[in-house]
Amino acid sequence: AFYIVISYFAVKKAKFGQYLLAAVALLPITIQQVASLSYDVFFFLSIFCAFSYATNLWTRKEPLKLKDWLILLGLSVFLYISKASAISMILLFAILPTALLGENFFAKWLETFWQFWKKHKILASVGLTLIGLAITAVGFRNYGGLSAGLQIIFNTFGRPDINPQLDPLVTDGMIGNFSWFIFKLPSWLIMLNFAFLGLLSFYDKDIQLDTRVPVSSVIIFVVNLIVTGFVLFSTWTVASLQKADTSWIEGLQGRYYTPFLVLLSPIGVYLSKYFKISITQNHLKKLFIFVTSFTLIYSLVLFVLYFYFYDGGRMVIPTIWQKIRDMFI
Repeated sequence: AFYIVISYFAVKKAKFGQYLLAAVALLPITIQQVASLSYDVFFFLSIFCAFSYATNLWTRKEPLKLKDWLILLGLSVFLYISKASAISMILLFAILPTALLGENFFAKWLETFWQFWKKHKILASVGLTLIGLAITAVGFRNYGGLSAGLQIIFNTFGRPDINPQLDPLVTDGMIGNFSWFIFKLPSWLIMLNFAFLGLLSFYDKDIQLDTRVPVSSVIIFVVNLIVTGFVLFSTWTVASLQKADTSWIEGLQGRYYTPFLVLLSPIGVYLSKYFKISITQNHLKKLFIFVTSFTLIYSLVLFVLYFYFYDGGRMVIPTIWQKIRDMFI
């Protein structure tokens, strides 16, 4: 009930990305987590609320008031107490339009700062790359350093032949991998949902965003991949499984990244300047209802078959057919 109420207002108050936010909030893996005794209820909601409020600030013109600063503080605390990886969403508040800060020296200095990096994109890319390498080197300093860390990250996220969990638990797991990973949605339905989320991200093409917004969205998602991977490597792969000499990270799950799929929205808004995708509000609404409903119903059918049929539903159709025949013969 808490999740339904808060996610409803997060979607309702968002200035753009509403369909994408609602679709992520209704993914089968999301529903499974929030319907259980998982702290992911707060994890998902903190990210949804932060994203929703950020869309309001990105499209705003007038300076921030005391109420806005209090909301920002409250959301920052919400992100902090929900899960460590959620804190990265604070970056969305650090890149707000400088006009929101009013007319003062700091606002003018900050605008000059952003304009410098906007003008020197190559230098900014090099700087971000070096920061990423530094984070990786520090994170894996006790496990082989930078080169070993890069190899482990590449094997984990880019080599399904080395990491057997990459596709079923991480990639597919962002949409639907259920119940201790015993069963999941079929890959064709998961691919359909990923394509659907991508389509939704292009819908708000009339929104004007500064380049740093989609860039920051990419940074947040990539940083979460690396940081979450390192945390699990040190706490689970090495500490629990005693596999310090392994070449990939064990224990990763797609649900760690599911709520961050809302960051596709600013990326899609930016890319919509180069790709023309036209769909009416009415058709988008019908498509949204069909895809989300079909996916949820399909996942519920899998749950019922697995948990409520003695054979896991392997022979459910012949069984039902036989019972129908017995009624009339």
